[in-house]
Amino acid sequence: MALLYEHPSLSNDERSAAEKVLKGYPAPHQIRAWMDEDVELVPGECAKCIEEAGNFLRDLDRKGRCPDELKRFLLFALRHYPLPGQAIHWSDRRRFRSVAEWLLPEDFYDC
Repeated sequence: MALLYEHPSLSNDERSAAEKVLKGYPAPHQIRAWMDEDVELVPGECAKCIEEAGNFLRDLDRKGRCPDELKRFLLFALRHYPLPGQAIHWSDRRRFRSVAEWLLPEDFYDC
């Protein structure tokens, strides 16, 4: 998200939306700790930010005015986000699946 925030094709409104999401977005070490612990619940504000980040990325993709490099980034990034409406539930009830299924680093299984 941070690299996307700096992309020159973003409008000021999109940059403001990205900044809002980034303020509460969990740090990579925090996400890795959740995966290591296979947590059942994540803090509510973090789940909300993950949900909002996914929505933001999907909105950018739907607008269809992104340069090819940004389209590729969005497709790549969205593979690591839950479907709309899923992340918000990670803070209020047990899930059937693990957080790790969505938030693993791209190269996790390459080892």
